[in-house]
Amino acid sequence: MGKLWSVNHKNSFFLLAIFGYLWSGFFYLPALLKKGLVISSVIWSVVYIIGFLVIGLLIFKEPLNVRQIIGIVFGVAAVLLLSF
Repeated sequence: MGKLWSVNHKNSFFLLAIFGYLWSGFFYLPALLKKGLVISSVIWSVVYIIGFLVIGLLIFKEPLNVRQIIGIVFGVAAVLLLSF
């Protein structure tokens, strides 16, 4: 919804984006009970990166150049390495 708001600037998309981010907290907070803060944050970061990548590529058809793809791979690898 955040991407839709950035393109259209409609208040309804803005409110839906805020609600979506708040709603995601309901899934993050229980994860803190099972894992520690560091591990939960790393898992959450990787899921967010992959989720936004899929949404950007498949739904919004955003192109990526080779440098961006390499950066994404290194970014995900760095977040995963930090979790070990």
